[in-house]
Amino acid sequence: MKRLKDLPKQIWEYWADFFRKQTKFILYGKLIIFGFLVVMSVVALAESFDTLSWIPILGAEVILLLENAIKMFRLHSFKQKEVCYVIDVICLVVMMCFAGGISMSSMFLIILTEFYTSSPRLRDTMVMFAVVLLIYIVASLACGFTFWNIDAAQLTSQILNDTLYFIFHFFAINFIVFNYRNNLSMQEKNREIDKKNKELKDKNKALDEANRMLNERNGQLEQANKELVRGRAAIEEVIKLKEQERISLSIHNNAGHTMTIVIMQTEAARVALQNGRYEDALSMIVSANFNAKKTMEAIRQTVHGTNTTSINNLQTEIATIVDNVTVGGHIKFRTDVDQIFVSQEMGAAISSIVQEGISNGIRHGKANAFYLEIKQRKKGEVDILLSDNGCGADIELLREGYGIQGLRKMCERFHGQFSFYSEPEEGFEIHITLPLTEQEGDSMGGKNGSN
Repeated sequence: MKRLKDLPKQIWEYWADFFRKQTKFILYGKLIIFGFLVVMSVVALAESFDTLSWIPILGAEVILLLENAIKMFRLHSFKQKEVCYVIDVICLVVMMCFAGGISMSSMFLIILTEFYTSSPRLRDTMVMFAVVLLIYIVASLACGFTFWNIDAAQLTSQILNDTLYFIFHFFAINFIVFNYRNNLSMQEKNREIDKKNKELKDKNKALDEANRMLNERNGQLEQANKELVRGRAAIEEVIKLKEQERISLSIHNNAGHTMTIVIMQTEAARVALQNGRYEDALSMIVSANFNAKKTMEAIRQTVHGTNTTSINNLQTEIATIVDNVTVGGHIKFRTDVDQIFVSQEMGAAISSIVQEGISNGIRHGKANAFYLEIKQRKKGEVDILLSDNGCGADIELLREGYGIQGLRKMCERFHGQFSFYSEPEEGFEIHITLPLTEQEGDSMGGKNGSN
């Protein structure tokens, strides 16, 4: 009961929703065509109401109206409507048998109007026009002589007039439909063009945004490139300064130490000559000459970056340094050096440290006795202790010169530790700790000591 009660409401909602989905032009066109069909059906029924022929006419009209209501407002596909057009023609032919006059030709034209507006192709429209016109002419001839009781001249005149109506109606309606469909097509194309234009605008906007971001990135890259150029120039300047510092430090260490030794050797040679020890004087002069030449070669290699001096065994190198210092007997030297095998770079650094410490002791501290201890610790480090008997200095008043600064930087380069201690008239002591690599150390064992 509830379903039956809600049925009218559901039907009303269905058709209301259907009409909302139709465009106004199509909806009004369908309503006008259907309204004309209802009106002409009433006229045809009224023309034959005085006879019993209104009964079959009424039946055919009911079928025709119901079928057209479904065809116009329910079916959307032209293929679905093909059966309905057959029913239309059958109903109209049945009605022609019992009614005549202008109402029948008008109902044929109404049905054709709906067909013209629904047919997607002109060929189908022309075929339908020809078939319906032929059926109408044949049915008019048959009904005119059988049911209408009119003479041939009148019937012929009516058929000719209706044929002209059919032809005019065909061209007029199809002209309207053709222009309407062209207009729809143009509107659709315009919508597509507007859609594509919108898409192009969106793409252009995206491209503009991409170009803006690209220009921004290019600006950032240019700025970064400028920063890189400036950074490269700064790095080159730092490298240049580092190289200058390396050269000056190397010259300072080598030349300073050698010049100190050469001065000592020449002074000792002068004393030997005064005492008549000519062979000792000659030996000291030859040694001083050798040390000077060796230093000149080391300076040349340092400047040109071709220093090929190879130091592996510290004992050998330290022994050579000590021998050069103690020539003439004015300098006393005691050593306690482990036999440690180190890399070329580490060996050169330790040798430079020892030479600079001895030179500083002789030149600034007026020392004549040194003690050198080089020990390898179990934790992978080498300890260097160098002390002298010079005049010493007050640590609080001491200003670090180029020599001590060079020793400190050399230790920092190897991540080592550097410290010194001194008191007035108590000599000077340097303590340095450098880390060893896995390949470095006392692989041969042993130690060497000298007085």
